[in-house]
Amino acid sequence: MISFSNISWYLASATNTLLLFMVLLVFVPEIVNRFNISIIILSSILFTFADVVKNGTSFVLITIVIFYMLRKSKRKKLFKLSIFLLDLLITISTQSIASYIVFNLLKITFSPALIESVVISLLISLLNWILAIGLVLIIRYLINKFYISDELIQWIILLSLTIITASYIGLVLTSRYLKVQLTYLKLTTAILFLIIAFITIGASFFIYGHIKKIQADAELKTIENTNLYIQELERKNEDLRGLKHDYKNLLLSLEATIKDDNNTEAIKKINAYTSTNSVNTKIEDSGLYSIDDELIRGIIVTKLVTAKNKNIETHFEIADSVNFANSNSVEITRILGILFDNAIEATIKSEKPILDFALISYDDSIEFIIKNSVSPNQKIDINNIYTSGFSTKKNHSGLGLANIKRIVDSNSNYYLNTSFKNGIFEVILTILEVK
Repeated sequence: MISFSNISWYLASATNTLLLFMVLLVFVPEIVNRFNISIIILSSILFTFADVVKNGTSFVLITIVIFYMLRKSKRKKLFKLSIFLLDLLITISTQSIASYIVFNLLKITFSPALIESVVISLLISLLNWILAIGLVLIIRYLINKFYISDELIQWIILLSLTIITASYIGLVLTSRYLKVQLTYLKLTTAILFLIIAFITIGASFFIYGHIKKIQADAELKTIENTNLYIQELERKNEDLRGLKHDYKNLLLSLEATIKDDNNTEAIKKINAYTSTNSVNTKIEDSGLYSIDDELIRGIIVTKLVTAKNKNIETHFEIADSVNFANSNSVEITRILGILFDNAIEATIKSEKPILDFALISYDDSIEFIIKNSVSPNQKIDINNIYTSGFSTKKNHSGLGLANIKRIVDSNSNYYLNTSFKNGIFEVILTILEVK
């Protein structure tokens, strides 16, 4: 039988369980539905009494329910584990901070009386919710603004969260076992912040060094792309010099043939020459030199050359004069690189590989249009292709298009339009107010 003196404890446990689930829904909004909300309400009530049967049972049951709800999320397992630990860390740490504020700062003494104990529990729960919600909103903002797709850094973050959470739970369980929770509440809270600070500083140094390495690799890649661009131009120049030499010889041969009134033989020579010595000069004639930004010009040339080398039928059209703001160069280059890579990989699998590219300049905007043929059996879910973890490629993380979505969403001047019709996949990237 449940004594009235324990009502405050059950009340606090129920509100904390509900808070744990609410934090999860904020971080993973795609799992919000009526069924999961019903499960959350029932779990918050029923699991509160599970510890009466055996201490610690509620935590196991809550963990099972959380991962059950996460099963339909298309996020990576690494993300799900990190969010679970972060959720747990936020709720237990804010609960300790709220308790410290009530008992140490406000100097409120715990009373075994029913009314007083319920009021104190409600006060702690209210402070806990306020602190947790505020912290969650800040963390969610940071996650959306500084999302890191690098898997190694994600593992470091997961490891850091694991160490911090395990350390704090160990402190809480130890103080609970020794029955000195209130006595050493201040010390426990201080140790928590020291652990968080130590782990955060260490992880930050490692992440900073790793990001620097990624940036260095990106710069090397840019240099390689530039070199490839230069090599392509040099090869084209060689082809043109050879064409000029062959053309001169052909004219001499035709002159002799025509003088002999052998027009049929002259036509044969012209046809033979054009069929064996045709040179694709579209790269020189396409207006690429009108692009004033070297990074953007380099990525376009590199990817078009890559497509050509893979025997993809390539067509492209570029405006006569295109000017970009320097601040947009890196972002646009990242987006184009991912879009071209996906287009090339997809069209290779089609019956007739085709890649179309257009760069159109308007008075107040610029449009990049990329079209590619797709395998007849390929099914593309337009509504989910920009979701993290979504990919049509086997054993692929699916982060590329998700990264594009984050870049576009973070810039009010960027717009992305995607369509899939009659075996043709089309993406239009619009950049507004380009100066």
